[in-house]
Amino acid sequence: MKIHYQYTNSEEIMRSFIHAAILIALSFNVFAQQQAPIEPKGKTAFFNSPIPPEIQKAIKTVLDEQMKAFACTLTNDEMKTISEKHLKAHPVLFDSQMDPTRPGRILLEAFKKLDGKIENADKVFEEMELEKKGISKRLWDFQLKNNNFSEEHIKVIEELNPKTQEELDTYQVQLSIRMKRVFEGGLLAYRILLEYNKKHKDNPINDKTMVDWGIEASKKKEKVFMDCWTEILAQKYPNIQNRAEVLGILCKQSMMGLANLTNNRADWLPFFQEKIQKWNITQKVED
Repeated sequence: MKIHYQYTNSEEIMRSFIHAAILIALSFNVFAQQQAPIEPKGKTAFFNSPIPPEIQKAIKTVLDEQMKAFACTLTNDEMKTISEKHLKAHPVLFDSQMDPTRPGRILLEAFKKLDGKIENADKVFEEMELEKKGISKRLWDFQLKNNNFSEEHIKVIEELNPKTQEELDTYQVQLSIRMKRVFEGGLLAYRILLEYNKKHKDNPINDKTMVDWGIEASKKKEKVFMDCWTEILAQKYPNIQNRAEVLGILCKQSMMGLANLTNNRADWLPFFQEKIQKWNITQKVED
């Protein structure tokens, strides 16, 4: 598979487009099957209440330091290579139901039909049968509230949206690179579980539990993350503010990160084995 890279000069537009694409795909339940981020249970992070800046800063500080300490950071080149291998093993056909950019093209057509007349939003939603095409009313309303419907802006988004298989492949690799921190979080979560297994050989997180997102398996992993982050915060960040909130979010992000690596429809974990092997930790625990 040959992939060419072309980057837009407008980083702000690209960031806006990628964020919109993630929201669109999440509503269509495609991104959760093909990429990241996902959550095992409950609402998506994109629709949750915003995290206060001071807590965001604390979490970033903790995660940056621990990702480095546990050798979970990824370079853009590493993520590019891994993404290309993953895409080759899990190809997504252009404009298929699994194409994460397909809903974006549907929305663009709806925007054009709307022609800037927001008062016709419900009419367009019904006439184009957007619900049947995977665009929920909630997402439609969100896009109406947060999008710029000028002809110039729509044209830019249309030009960025993949139009061929090759452009789709390029888009998916680029998106993975831009989302590499999500995968770093997944690696950190996996490393935490492996470290736990090394210390608790009598009650390890076995391979089955690692990829099981049922209630009991989730509770067991969540407890490991909670205990680990509690200890890390106590030892390394004794003066951290908003400790309870930081702890809860770190635990939740660890669960999300692990889910991204072990999602059974597009399992990313095997593609990180070269990096994982450098940790020199016994990985496999028999069921």
